Amino acid sequence: MNNLLLRCIFTIAFLNCFNVLTAQTKTFDYLSSGMSTSACNVFSPAVTINGVTHQSHAGGVTFNTTNGLVLATNPQGSTPGATAFVIYYNFVPGKKYDIAITAIGDPSFKLEASVVPNLDQFNTNGTNLCVTDSYAWSYAIAGYGRLSTLTTNSSAIYTIPQFSIPGSSSYPYLIIWAQGGQLQLSSLTISKITITETIAPAFTIAASLASLNCGSTTPTTFTVSNSNNTQGVTGYNWNIGTTPNGWIYNGSAAPASIITSTNTLTLTPDCGKALSNISASASVAGQNYPTTNSGIISINQPAYSISGNSLLCSGNGTYTVNGLVCNSSVAWVAPPSNLGSLNSLTASPATLTYGGSIGNFNLTANITSCGIKTPVAIPVHTGAYTNSDYVLSPPNNPVNWCPNQTMSFGISGAGGTNYNWSLPSGWVSTYNGGSYIVVRTPPGSNPPTSNIVVNFTDPCGTPLSISKFLVYNSSICSTVSPYNITPNPATSYITIGLVNPQVYGNINAVQITDLSGTIYSNLQWPGTNQQVQVPVYFLQNGNYIARIYSGTQWYSNQFIVQH
Repeated sequence: MNNLLLRCIFTIAFLNCFNVLTAQTKTFDYLSSGMSTSACNVFSPAVTINGVTHQSHAGGVTFNTTNGLVLATNPQGSTPGATAFVIYYNFVPGKKYDIAITAIGDPSFKLEASVVPNLDQFNTNGTNLCVTDSYAWSYAIAGYGRLSTLTTNSSAIYTIPQFSIPGSSSYPYLIIWAQGGQLQLSSLTISKITITETIAPAFTIAASLASLNCGSTTPTTFTVSNSNNTQGVTGYNWNIGTTPNGWIYNGSAAPASIITSTNTLTLTPDCGKALSNISASASVAGQNYPTTNSGIISINQPAYSISGNSLLCSGNGTYTVNGLVCNSSVAWVAPPSNLGSLNSLTASPATLTYGGSIGNFNLTANITSCGIKTPVAIPVHTGAYTNSDYVLSPPNNPVNWCPNQTMSFGISGAGGTNYNWSLPSGWVSTYNGGSYIVVRTPPGSNPPTSNIVVNFTDPCGTPLSISKFLVYNSSICSTVSPYNITPNPATSYITIGLVNPQVYGNINAVQITDLSGTIYSNLQWPGTNQQVQVPVYFLQNGNYIARIYSGTQWYSNQFIVQH
């Protein structure tokens, strides 16, 4: 009998105590089973008693109407033997079991039993024998629900101490056998076996909301579930967490614990504060049974950002953290002192003052809300830009050119205004897009070397000038193109590739023009490309030229568009 039941017996609320635990009892009364008294093995074939299968395992179990089942042993002779049978009862995890066996036997007898997951440890000469089995003489108890006890000459109840099955797998066998004895073919008899399974109270807790957005003030209801339908629950003790716990109860800061008569509790998040997990215990007949888990709510953080100018040429600028919720805190990371300084490391907005040096850094703020720290940053450039912040393409330096070529140049980087291109003598601009220009080279080779220069103003108003050195190179000025175009005629796309793939070649850029030189598309590719695909679906039917730049020289291939 378990301790809780003993306590209950001595309380006034005797009936309520028995409702705490849900119990199920299965009794096998062999005296009233009606089995044959003449069979040499009553459990071969198997017999069902009170809905549960009994089967012989070793030796022959007989029956008499006075004492019940008869388990014979043979302690004498050259080969001692014993008898065993199996009850197919499913012992499952999560329950507690008590087993009582009513038996009579000489004091030299041992009554033994084990609850096991399989019968591998219990060898046998044959489960349908009518004589004792030599293997059963040496059986050792295993598993759970173990019993090994000497018997007496009068009827007695032998109990297996309460046990439970660990893990997640059931144990489907209760094996019972007799050993010992003094006389040849001595017997131990069993008149009754009772198995009592008990389900202990079990409670879990869940929240009505699986997650909350930080800053939410949506009430959340926590519910305790009575998993095993335990009767007699008188109240619930809720553990809210050490104050301050981030919760509001009935309009005020929630205390560390709350007692309710119902299984639900509604709490409201205190906007932007860290929230404690919630646990509870149920009171049943004066005993507290904690929930097997805690009510945990995940917090979704806001999408923070910083607004402000990414360029601080001089003076100061204002930077604001967006997305803050109530009770949030801001901790700015101090920038490099030579680039800037903040008037406050904890306020939003904050003022950043130029530190006098040119450079780049990430202005970072660590935001703490709902107990979670989240960094957010904005890149900032201080001071004017320099030539190193820009790239004049094509990247080759020097740039080789041939007569009567169409070439393109572009400036990219930090941006700017007032672009002014200076071309060498004889070079003509065919298109000027500010930061991008298309030019045609002279018909001859003069001047053989020169510069193309672009003057412009950076975003801070500083004038900059970048140039590229140009070199006439007769060795690369070939009129024979190493490329071909397929398909030709084309409808939607053309593929440009090397005529001889075994010969090294490259494609850096492609211009599509008509026969008069009007440019319809201008494409560039980084790295090494021996084949590219160019769209032509937007062109009208007619003859066109694909100008292909190898990185050192331009080549021209004519093709036709025919939709």
